[in-house]
Amino acid sequence: MNQNEINDLMYEVSVLLEAVLYFAGVDKKYLRKAAEVYVEMIDEALDDKDLKGVDEVIEVVKFLKADHPEFFKK
Repeated sequence: MNQNEINDLMYEVSVLLEAVLYFAGVDKKYLRKAAEVYVEMIDEALDDKDLKGVDEVIEVVKFLKADHPEFFKK
């Protein structure tokens, strides 16, 4: 895989993460910041949990909702 393909994949993953957060209830104006915080808190959110795949994503979104309710639509 060359650098252009890697950059394209990184972009697509970031767009998908923002879409996941949008459908989880994040206000559109906070999507970019919420995605950044999501990535920063993955380890903390999954600490001592034996989750895999989509269950990891669900757990981090729940953690984000609890820790940063300001990102979510009222």
